[in-house]
Amino acid sequence: MKKVLYFLVFLCLLGGGKAFADFKIIHDKKYGSISNKFFIYLNLKDEWKKTAKLNLLRVFESYLRTIDSDAALQREGNEFQTVRDAMVRKVGQGLMDKSVVIKYDSDKRAEIKQQRDDKVHAILAEIQRTVSDYAVKNQIRAVVNDQMPNLKGDEVDVTNEILTILNNHYALLVSGN
Repeated sequence: MKKVLYFLVFLCLLGGGKAFADFKIIHDKKYGSISNKFFIYLNLKDEWKKTAKLNLLRVFESYLRTIDSDAALQREGNEFQTVRDAMVRKVGQGLMDKSVVIKYDSDKRAEIKQQRDDKVHAILAEIQRTVSDYAVKNQIRAVVNDQMPNLKGDEVDVTNEILTILNNHYALLVSGN
């Protein structure tokens, strides 16, 4: 077991630092959810045999929580720009020092970036939990991002089901039920 985990960590390090498109969701019945660029298909005798694929980018972009988070960040970005523009006008009038605007600008941009990163990580974690729960419930051996080459050629696409589950759950949370 330790050797498998060390090997997976090694593979993660090899593939690290890539863009969002390289993020793979993997559910493995024996080892649970694993996120990395690589996928190792363990052909175990007593394990479930079904495999599935998921269009992670479509799920992420169509998930209502993502859409709401983007709208909130956009509003905050607009408010930031309004305040910044007012500060720049004051600098032009000689009422404010330029260094104050520069500090405000860099601090606020860093804050907004951190908020965005936190929301993206939370959403991806929620998607991964939903995929894992779905896989266990439906006895699916592995769920991979649809960008991966076919493993056996018999994968079913679960994108719509996962998106429906996520959006229904989020709608219940938002409505307070």
